[in-house]
Amino acid sequence: MNYNSKILNNSNRNISYKFYFRYWLKNTIMACATGFVIGIIIPVFPFRQLGGTISGLLVYQIIVLRYFWGNRRGDFEYVYREIFLEKLLKQIIIKKYDKITYYRFYFDQFNSISSYQSKTCQKLLSDNKILKNNNFVFPIFLKAAKIALKESNFKREIKYLKKALDIYPNDLVANCKLAVAMERIGACKDATNAYKAAINDPLIKSDKINEFLKVQIQRIQSKGPNIKRISPGLRDTIQ
Repeated sequence: MNYNSKILNNSNRNISYKFYFRYWLKNTIMACATGFVIGIIIPVFPFRQLGGTISGLLVYQIIVLRYFWGNRRGDFEYVYREIFLEKLLKQIIIKKYDKITYYRFYFDQFNSISSYQSKTCQKLLSDNKILKNNNFVFPIFLKAAKIALKESNFKREIKYLKKALDIYPNDLVANCKLAVAMERIGACKDATNAYKAAINDPLIKSDKINEFLKVQIQRIQSKGPNIKRISPGLRDTIQ
């Protein structure tokens, strides 16, 4: 299970049709559910819940086209990389423990404080066999950083992101997360350097992602950091 080789073999230009379908289906269901709730709360649609559900369905089809083939293609490819890392972490937890542990780990993310996820990551990071395997420890560091962000512990988030980047210095996901973290604390130079490092990720096969990264560098240089951003940079619309 090698992170680099797996991503390279499933490069952003060769994302499987199965991933497209699952991404579309999951988010279409969520869009319909959102429309259904809006139809209940705000009676602006004909037939209320049904109208809201249909509106959510139709609106999302326009949005998803932008993700697959339009100006948010880079966003979609970033999400692909991020989901791949989550799947890698799933395999690690199941291999180390069992499926029940993984399901407890997964559903703990929906709690306001993900204490079980945090404890599981710390247990994994105390295992010498895991620490010796870069392909294992890398996604764990990224997950630990995500948990720290959820707890608004930005100092710990940055610490884990830097540990991940000690392993893969040019990784797209880790650098984008670090760039956003650095923008949040007003560190323009560090944020810019993180985006520049991401450009050198050897696994990037997308002009859209490279375009996005360069735009972010120009934005910081001309407008300064966006301290209100709380999500990875590639979640923004690519203009």
